[in-house]
Amino acid sequence: MLTVAQLAHTLQTTLTTTAETAARDAQFIKRERKLTGAAFVQGLVFGWLAHPEATDDQLVQAIARAGSRISPQALQQRFTTEAATCLAMVLEAVSTTMIRADTVGASLLTRFTAVWLLDSSTVRLPDVYATEWPGSGEAGTAGAKLHTMLDLVRGQVQGPTVEPGRPHDKHSPLQPVPIEPGALRITDLGFYALGRLRQIGDGRAYWLCRAQVQTHLRTADGRTWTLLAFMRAQRGAIVDVPVTLGARAQLPARLIAFRLDGQAAARRRRTLGRQAKKKGQTVSADRLALAGWDISVTNVPTTLLTAEESRILLRARWQIELLFKRWKSAGKVDVSRSQSAERILCEVYAKLIGQVITQWCSVLGAWRVRERSLVKVARVVQDHSTALALALPSHRQLCRVLRILRESCQTGCRVNTRKTRPNHCQLIQESPRAA
Repeated sequence: MLTVAQLAHTLQTTLTTTAETAARDAQFIKRERKLTGAAFVQGLVFGWLAHPEATDDQLVQAIARAGSRISPQALQQRFTTEAATCLAMVLEAVSTTMIRADTVGASLLTRFTAVWLLDSSTVRLPDVYATEWPGSGEAGTAGAKLHTMLDLVRGQVQGPTVEPGRPHDKHSPLQPVPIEPGALRITDLGFYALGRLRQIGDGRAYWLCRAQVQTHLRTADGRTWTLLAFMRAQRGAIVDVPVTLGARAQLPARLIAFRLDGQAAARRRRTLGRQAKKKGQTVSADRLALAGWDISVTNVPTTLLTAEESRILLRARWQIELLFKRWKSAGKVDVSRSQSAERILCEVYAKLIGQVITQWCSVLGAWRVRERSLVKVARVVQDHSTALALALPSHRQLCRVLRILRESCQTGCRVNTRKTRPNHCQLIQESPRAA
């Protein structure tokens, strides 16, 4: 179980010892002056965590609370390539730190040792970074992808790993990360690679994802199908059959499909059309035809997961999209008041460090509460960010602030239940096999 003392120690180590080492290694701090590496990192992280669109005056005040006094003009001069490298090193340290809660109770999720959601989100960078950080169409000329894994069972985050925005998600640095035996990995189609899925299965772990339109499969009777031809041959509303995937790979799997009603299928086709138009593309006829089905593939056996439960878990993938949404809407990781390219890059790194710390506080204060609202938790952490910064030098005082934060999360950060369109927490609890 994650304790207050453990999180306090991790915060102190990361934002003092690790920050000072990173500042020296990045040659951001070459000799001791008015500004220390720890004060710079702490000031930016907690300054932007408290005020995501902070002014220079607010940032230097936050740095002063961390023990260094500099002017706004001096701060502007410290946003350099070396400063960005320093913050990137600290982000790498926090993104690989294991902070997780204990498994609580029984639910659909706890049938697995972990339920890892893997995805990426894109932030745009100034065009001057087009060579170093080439962007995709979504990110513009220059951009970065935030590759992230989130465990729904215990709240642990791996990442964000910040990489150039152009490479496909199949080449994500988190794609080959080992999945522990008994765990489940859920991804979207960007990470679909039969070789990687086979590796997960060989490691006695599980995977679940949408079926790719171009998928070829073989059924138990030995017939080979395209996905479209197979679905056109189905007459029922629900399909759950063993297949092997790939024209050559022949990966054993279950194909699970739910037929959508006419209105839902029409909405999906309209959405596909809008998305394609935004990217200057057209939707293929096969994709439009398959839009009448929810189709997924998995290696989880029927004894562990029913077809309907697989649909609930696939819907749970939205939780990592909500994580990115909180980083961008509340944390403003893709927003800056500045036009300086170096400052914007520093801002991305510092704000991401703050968002990982917010996740750590969520694990401490809310992960044992199944009906948690992580949006409300993020507001609580933001409200306590200045208190956390002031208490950081004292382990005792920092523990006190973390206890208050934990109590606030546990008493005032619950999600409202819904009779129609149940939320994620309700679906997980109300699964037919949940205890």
